[in-house]
Amino acid sequence: MQAGAQGNHVAALQRTLVNCYGQNTGGIDGIWGSATTTALRNAQRSAGVSVDGIYGPQTRNAFRWAVYLDGSFWDCVPYSQLGI
Repeated sequence: MQAGAQGNHVAALQRTLVNCYGQNTGGIDGIWGSATTTALRNAQRSAGVSVDGIYGPQTRNAFRWAVYLDGSFWDCVPYSQLGI
């Protein structure tokens, strides 16, 4: 997934970038624009993975993900604990 992507998966990534990495994505709107790319690059840098601005397997596995319970932010957990 990369710049230009749209949808619920992009919104989930944007929530994670905002809530777990303190990044500004330009909004959680499900539209991947330049602010989301910058936020992802910054988070990749802090997660110690290749900084390429692309959401791929290496980034997915290294990131901590925002988990929501009843629509409210709950915690940031490693991908391996999401059970998906």
